[in-house]
Amino acid sequence: MADDRLAIYVLDVGQGDCTFIVPPEGQGAPILVDCNDWYVAERFVANHGIVHLDAVIASHLDRDHIRGIVPFLMNHFAVGRSLGKLIIGIDRQLKGAEQREIAILLRQALAWSSHPPCPGFSLEDPTRGATPRTIAQGTDWSVQLVLPFHATRLESLGLGGEDPNLCSAVIRVVGAKHAFISVGTNNAYGHPDPQEIQAMRGSDTCRARCTQLTPRCHPNPAKLRVDALRVAGGVEWPYRHHARPGDPVRPAPTSECPCAGSMAMWIDPGGKLDGVPPPGGAHDRFLKKIAHARCV
Repeated sequence: MADDRLAIYVLDVGQGDCTFIVPPEGQGAPILVDCNDWYVAERFVANHGIVHLDAVIASHLDRDHIRGIVPFLMNHFAVGRSLGKLIIGIDRQLKGAEQREIAILLRQALAWSSHPPCPGFSLEDPTRGATPRTIAQGTDWSVQLVLPFHATRLESLGLGGEDPNLCSAVIRVVGAKHAFISVGTNNAYGHPDPQEIQAMRGSDTCRARCTQLTPRCHPNPAKLRVDALRVAGGVEWPYRHHARPGDPVRPAPTSECPCAGSMAMWIDPGGKLDGVPPPGGAHDRFLKKIAHARCV
């Protein structure tokens, strides 16, 4: 992974997130933001020879953002890899269907805090003060927490207006030129929303890419599955879609249909962005086949 550019890998996990921020060579260790699918994160770390992570950040406690964190880190520590910071905030009362998974994460995080799994480990809160909080930085780059504000969390949790999304940690790396939308083929949230895509594009300077095909962009995504698997990723092996039957870790391939799949962008020292899939490539030709107004 030797490179003088900062890299951001948005891995295809369907509905939910799993993002690695990889500093330029010699300027620190990668950061993982959210982990819906521990298998995908584990394969990425193993395939890229990563033995230490600067931080693992849970943006918020929705299950499609956190359910892979504990199994990923359990394996990470078991094979001798290490972690600097585990950053988790409380954004809701523990109740309802997600209570069990959240409780597992919190209990394990507290256990690691009491008995660190590796030297230098710390459990931290994401809340920022008057200025953004720098998580990591190098000669010409930084990763900052720009949200959540402490006051927002107090209002949401303490005054009866509970809204976990308002308490979500937000990471800033650089001004947006590419918008990566984590979309599950069969998600029940109506993603991708046309108004959100239009807002992301603004002018013609920002390209919006979705990780999955959905019935909102094609009436039958399964018909495009074979072609989708050929172009998905562009840079990263689409781990989720090539599981082997009988594998104890991932016993069956997902039936979802990747569109852009796993994606990446690189930021050079001058701030220039290179995105994958590149404009005019195989993925753009695939979008023409979909022929939907959202896919430009």
